[in-house]
Amino acid sequence: MTIQRTLTRKYRVRLKYKGQRLTKTFDTEREAQQWSITQQDAIDLRLKALAELPEGATPEPDTPAPVVLTAATITDDYMSTYTRTNHARFNWWRYTFQHRDLPLESLTIQHMRQARADIAAKGIQPSTVAKYLSAWRVIFSAALNSDTLAMPAMIDPATGLKVEGGTSNVRNRCLSVDELRALRAAAPETKWVGFPVFFELGLATGARAGSLLALRWDDIDLDALTVNFKAEHQKTGQGYIQPLMPHMVPILRDWRQTNLFAQHVFWNPRKPHEAFRNYRTHWETARDIAGIEAGGHITWHDATRASAASFLAANGAGLLDIQAFLNHASPAMSGRYIRSADTIRENLRDKISLPM
Repeated sequence: MTIQRTLTRKYRVRLKYKGQRLTKTFDTEREAQQWSITQQDAIDLRLKALAELPEGATPEPDTPAPVVLTAATITDDYMSTYTRTNHARFNWWRYTFQHRDLPLESLTIQHMRQARADIAAKGIQPSTVAKYLSAWRVIFSAALNSDTLAMPAMIDPATGLKVEGGTSNVRNRCLSVDELRALRAAAPETKWVGFPVFFELGLATGARAGSLLALRWDDIDLDALTVNFKAEHQKTGQGYIQPLMPHMVPILRDWRQTNLFAQHVFWNPRKPHEAFRNYRTHWETARDIAGIEAGGHITWHDATRASAASFLAANGAGLLDIQAFLNHASPAMSGRYIRSADTIRENLRDKISLPM
């Protein structure tokens, strides 16, 4: 039996007895210890009873309570290692889903349709409803591949479930060259000294914000020009190594000198041993200073991930190239960026370089 502190500061207990594995996650170490003591006492009593049996007697078979896998339990297991900043869509399946305590094998497409209707009843956009369903698919896929859950092979009950108007093959918003220059000028004006580097690395790698914030200096090789994005921080659950654009080397070397003792690339100024988290406030400040809203609403995802992919597409990068660059699970996800490239194609020259 082991107690392990997870990346999200929770405590996971792992118990193995006679080939059976049981995992349970707690918010505090004390709760984890109390539960593990209870389970260990039960095991000790069982072993003592077996030792006291007369020679030749047949022991009664173990009848441990079966571990029931539900939407709540597999979400709990996934969230114990979750490191990204947006928890709401995942936690909905753990706390709000009406059938969260129903055994997984009993969940049907009808239950998932009801879940879709309940999410839509919140008054959110169809595209956001689709993201809630996408969160479920990530949870279910992670459970199938989990070593701790020992989940049997089964089909996702949400297979084939779609949201009308929830997805689009085109992402229409990305940075123009003028907007990019305005943002670069505004970045140093935020209150986070690391924001200019954060923005440049996001644009240069196309990585999601959570992946960037999780980076450690050990993940970056400035000599080999690579960045190692580890699987536990990826939406797809698949790690990948991203080529690093040469212009980022002096930027990162200078940034490294600001705190030689930090393990995280983007460290918290108040707690330098921890990763920085609240990037959104500084992104919104830079966006406002740059006056980007005058050209239409644009998110951090649009300004970095979508724009980087569109810059590549504008200079001739193919669909499979963009898929690999963004670490997308399928080319269909990458296709939405192709048409955005039309608005910036005439401004770029080199496929791998970004406009300066």
